[in-house]
Amino acid sequence: MRRLTNIEIAVRKWKEQPCADCGLSFPFYVMQADHVKGQKHFSIGDTSSSRRSKLLFKISLSDVLEELEKCEPVCANCHAERTHRRNVSIPKVADRVWEVKRIRRNLIKDAHETWRSNCMKDYGAP
Repeated sequence: MRRLTNIEIAVRKWKEQPCADCGLSFPFYVMQADHVKGQKHFSIGDTSSSRRSKLLFKISLSDVLEELEKCEPVCANCHAERTHRRNVSIPKVADRVWEVKRIRRNLIKDAHETWRSNCMKDYGAP
């Protein structure tokens, strides 16, 4: 069994808090850090020694503690629910583009029908 680093010990200690949503307590491997404040500089999940080597920069214990200040502890289930709600409430850019195209298409169709109707009034039916 390998020895835990100071960073891993600090993160596990932080994860001992109950879930901010459901209020239940779970083992450290079920608890997750949900970034809710400020800009996210790195994922807390990438702070284990096995994942840290993949990061392009070094992370110190103070960096991790600073990042945890921006987070709320939530269980994996509640974190999935939160993420889903965020993604559903904020439409994707592609959805906005299609909505704009749909509105434009309807405006053109309405303008054409209005023009055709006015032509029929002025010049009679073809």
